[in-house]
Amino acid sequence: LVSRPAAPLDQDVTTLILHNLDHRSSSPNLRAALDAVGFANTYDFLYVPMSKNGKTAAGVAFVNFVTSQVADEFRTRAKSMAISRRGGRLRVTTAKIQGREENDAKVRESGGYAWLAPCD
Repeated sequence: LVSRPAAPLDQDVTTLILHNLDHRSSSPNLRAALDAVGFANTYDFLYVPMSKNGKTAAGVAFVNFVTSQVADEFRTRAKSMAISRRGGRLRVTTAKIQGREENDAKVRESGGYAWLAPCD
């Protein structure tokens, strides 16, 4: 089977969900991993929700990139990135809620805490 390249993301898509992350993931170590693979200063929101027991990460993260082009580049390159859990492949999907402010409001509404890039 030959895999076809994914269609480009819509122009308004900037928030992606990263699936299959290690359950020991945290915002600081995921930020370090994203920065190390060339995405430093390209995202302004990162949320790593905890599992229902509150002791481990849920295995997903929400990342808002500063442009849809950067989000699309990340999605394209994600298949070769070594930031997923051992033995699992990183899977990337489009988040239902888009944008830094919208995602931050949703996280705060649910009582969570997300990393936000400093505002200029």
